[in-house]
Amino acid sequence: MLVFDLKETSSKEDFAAFLKKKGPPLKIEIQGPSMPIELSLHEGQIVLNKTSHEISVQMIQGSISIAQAKGPLLLRLHKGQISAREVTGKTGIELYSGQAVLKELGDSTISIFSGNLSIQDLQGTLALNTQSVVSKVAGMSGTLTLDSQKGSLNLTQFQGRLEGQTVEGLVSAQILPETDVQLKSKSGRFNFQVPPGSGAYLNLWTAEGEIIIPKDLSVARSTTEKSVRGRLRGESQKITISAKTSEGVVVVK
Repeated sequence: MLVFDLKETSSKEDFAAFLKKKGPPLKIEIQGPSMPIELSLHEGQIVLNKTSHEISVQMIQGSISIAQAKGPLLLRLHKGQISAREVTGKTGIELYSGQAVLKELGDSTISIFSGNLSIQDLQGTLALNTQSVVSKVAGMSGTLTLDSQKGSLNLTQFQGRLEGQTVEGLVSAQILPETDVQLKSKSGRFNFQVPPGSGAYLNLWTAEGEIIIPKDLSVARSTTEKSVRGRLRGESQKITISAKTSEGVVVVK
């Protein structure tokens, strides 16, 4: 265990004066064997590389950068930027406002209130909770569970299971074979792109919105709802899309 005792002041008055100073930022650099790390800062910049034990970081404002982490990772930041890459342990991220750029992760739980999220090459499970966030996920294989209020989620080259709900957000997904989609929304829009000749099975429903699909199938309409149940042309590539929205639009192309 390392303890830092910064003896800059001798009284409360001196300490108050010290806090008002705008001198050079304090920089602490530690090199040595990997060990469990727990950090709590008000403001600053944290950079951690090549760790193999548990990491826990909590900060009000600043930036956190993690690379090549093998142990569990928990990052809490109120405002700022988070970047993480090559993380093989479970990842937990809580960000109120800012930007997160993540690459090559395993199982992850991410909660962001507002800002931007970019994820590339995630293998495993992702629990994603967002309020007003522009999210982009590329090259994911596994299970994504979504709980979103508004904002957008753009998925490219997705394979696995996509489930959850959005209130009024946009979900766009480029779907690969062997994918199961189970989504709901109040007024959000769903855009799905499937491979040519996918033979995808569709189960789509809306009360007051619209459904737009290829000519392979037709939309059943009544005074209270619109729905589609059936399979697109082509050999089955094990794709199932179930999407229900009260007031939104569902597009499959």
